[in-house]
Amino acid sequence: MSKKVLLFICIIIFGIVCLFTSCKSTYNTLAKSYYVSDNYEMAITECKKTLEVDPQNSEAYLIMGKAYGKLKMYEKMNDAFTKSLEISNKYADEIKNERMTYWYKLYNEGVNAFQQDKIDEAATKFSSAVKIMPENLEAYQNLAICYESLGKYKEAIDTYTAAKKITPDNKDINFNIGRLYYSGTREYQKAIDVLTDVIQNEDPSSEKYANALIMIATSYDLLGESDKAIEAYTNALKANPDDPDLLINMARLYLLKENFDKAISILESVVEKHPDDPDAFYGIGNAYINIAKKYISKVRKTDEKGNPILSEAEIKENKSKAKEYFSKAVSYYLRSVELNPGDLNSWDELSIAYANLNKTKEATKSYSIAEVLASDNAKYLIETYGKPEKITYEEDKDKRIVKILYPSKNVSFTFINGKLQR
Repeated sequence: MSKKVLLFICIIIFGIVCLFTSCKSTYNTLAKSYYVSDNYEMAITECKKTLEVDPQNSEAYLIMGKAYGKLKMYEKMNDAFTKSLEISNKYADEIKNERMTYWYKLYNEGVNAFQQDKIDEAATKFSSAVKIMPENLEAYQNLAICYESLGKYKEAIDTYTAAKKITPDNKDINFNIGRLYYSGTREYQKAIDVLTDVIQNEDPSSEKYANALIMIATSYDLLGESDKAIEAYTNALKANPDDPDLLINMARLYLLKENFDKAISILESVVEKHPDDPDAFYGIGNAYINIAKKYISKVRKTDEKGNPILSEAEIKENKSKAKEYFSKAVSYYLRSVELNPGDLNSWDELSIAYANLNKTKEATKSYSIAEVLASDNAKYLIETYGKPEKITYEEDKDKRIVKILYPSKNVSFTFINGKLQR
C-alpha cells in the first residue's frame, strides 16, 4: 500500500474519532439551547442522543432532569438527577438546589391547596414532593393526613410506613399507624400489635399512651376477646380513671358473662359521677331485667312430664324476686328514656318489664314508642333532625298516637298506630 493511501486512511480514522467525540458536546449544546428556549421535550431528546453514544455523561442527565422538572414529571426528574450523581458529583450542588426548589414549591402549593379544602390536589402536590426528596419527613406526614381526610386509610398507612423508614424511632408515626389500623381500616389485631409497641416506648403520663390503651382495649372487645378486653380496659382505666365510656364498655362485657353484680357496681359508679349519662342507666336496667328473666326461667322449668321442677313455695319466691328486679329495671329504663327519648332499646325492654309486672297500659305505651322508633320513617327523621328531643304518647279510642318532637327546631311528627301521618 502506498504512503498516500495510508495517509488517507489515517485522516479518515482521525476524522471519525473527532466526529465521535465532538457529537457528545454538540448534543449537550443543543439540549442546553432547547432548554433555555423552553423547548423541554427537544432538550430531553438531545440528551438521550448524548447518552446513546456516551452513557456515562453526567451533564446530559443533569439537563434531562431539569427539563423533566419543567414538565412537572418529577419522578423522571429525580431518576435523571440520581443517575447523574451516580456517575459524578460534579453537579451535586446544582442538583441539590434544583430538588430543594421544586420540593419547597410543591410543599407550599400542597399546604395552600389543603387550606382551600382541595384535598385531592394537595395529595398530588405532597406525593410529588415525596418523590423529589424521599428523605424529607414533612411531606410524608402531610400526604398521610390528606389520604386520611379522603378516607384512603390504606394509602395513609403506607405513607406513614414509608416515613417510618426515615425515622424508625418516631413515636408519633407509630401511633398514627396504629390509630389508622384501629379507626381507618379496622384491622384490630394489627392495631393491637402496633399500639402495644407504642405503649412500651411512650411516656405513661402522655395523652398518646392513654389513647393507645383505649384503642387496644376496644380492639380486643371488637374482636370478641372479652377476657383480654376486660384486662385491657382495666389498664386503660388506670390512665383514664374517669372515662365513662371505658367503664360502660367493661360493664357490658361483665353483662355478657352474666356477672350482673360486677356490671351493676361499675355502672353505679358511672351514674354517681355522670348522673346524666343515659347509657349507664340503660346498662343497669339491662342487668336487672336479665336477673329477673333468670328467675322467670327457673319458674318455667319443667321435668320430662311437664311438671314444674320447683315447689309452689319456690315458684312463689322466684316470681317475687323476678317482680322485684323487673321493678328495678323499670326505674332505670325510665331515667334512660328521660335523658335520651329516642333510645329504642330502653323503650323496648321497658315494655317487657311492664308486661311482666302486669302493667298493661304502661307496656302498651312503651311498646308503641319502640315500634315507631324501629320504623324506617322514624330512622329517616332521626338521621335528618338528630335524636328526638321529646316523645309523647296518647290514646284515642283505637288509636295509639306517638309524636316525635323537636321543639328547638319547631317541628314535630305524628305516628298513628305506628304509621307516619303525612
